[in-house]
Amino acid sequence: MLIAVVVVVTNFAVDMLYAAIDPRIRYTDDFQEDLETPLDRTQLRQRTETRRRPSDACWRRLAFLAQRYMLGTIGLFIMLTFVWVAAFADLICRFDPLSVDSAHRLAAPSMLHWLGTDSFGRDVWSRIVHGARISLAVASVRPRWGRRSA
Repeated sequence: MLIAVVVVVTNFAVDMLYAAIDPRIRYTDDFQEDLETPLDRTQLRQRTETRRRPSDACWRRLAFLAQRYMLGTIGLFIMLTFVWVAAFADLICRFDPLSVDSAHRLAAPSMLHWLGTDSFGRDVWSRIVHGARISLAVASVRPRWGRRSA
């Protein structure tokens, strides 16, 4: 599953970069008019010369691609959230994932322990969030191993 998400996010990022670099890709409000009348080279040159700020055009392209590839956008959002949670795990969690609290064994979810505790009294939310770091570390190291051709 993680590999599929990484492939979708990578594909979406490559599509966005390609659209930002390639001058032949145009995103305008009058899309139907562009389909009916193809542009020749002089018209294309005139349109590219009269563009707005490069940053504005880039944001418009990114917004267009985000709307066009909705699943890729959702995958990118999920992956960025996953990375953000893993990066700031110490700030998000209130409890140490390895500390044992016998008084709160098998506690139900509450305001103190959002997902409850396990049989040793460890906070489940803290263990999940800190586990994201391990998952990211494994996911980033694994592609480096790769296959070697014989």
